Amino acid sequence: MSPWPRPSKESSHFLFYPLALSRLSRSLSLSQKKKKKLFNLSGDGSLSHLDAAEAEALSANFSSRAPIPLQQGLYEVGREQPAELVLAVPTVSARHARLSVGDAAVTVADLGSTNGTYLDGNPLEPMAEVAVGVGQEVVFGDQYLAKYRLDREEE
Repeated sequence: MSPWPRPSKESSHFLFYPLALSRLSRSLSLSQKKKKKLFNLSGDGSLSHLDAAEAEALSANFSSRAPIPLQQGLYEVGREQPAELVLAVPTVSARHARLSVGDAAVTVADLGSTNGTYLDGNPLEPMAEVAVGVGQEVVFGDQYLAKYRLDREEE
């Protein structure tokens, strides 16, 4: 005996119920796959614009070019803690910018930093939140050492 109701002349749509249900659950599971947001370092890593002492100190700490995974939430970007995203670069302000990461969008706001925050080369007004799209680049004060591209990868 089938667990599915038998179609009657008035309700022939029951005939395709199991197939429709499996298609619906498959489409829901595909649409619910999360895409992880990443900030990939896209600056060239040049230290030539820094004085010798800064360049030497920074070269010892600037060996990692690993992507920064962005979970949902608010992040302060700065040169030192208590920032959640610490970019130990002298041209990044102690409290440089704020990132807001949501399911659908990422926004960035400059916090009145000395060297500014840029989105695809355009300076941001202090405290104005601007949406960052996939593939766009954000510069936190230094185009060589603190330039990041927003990317996504499927989990």
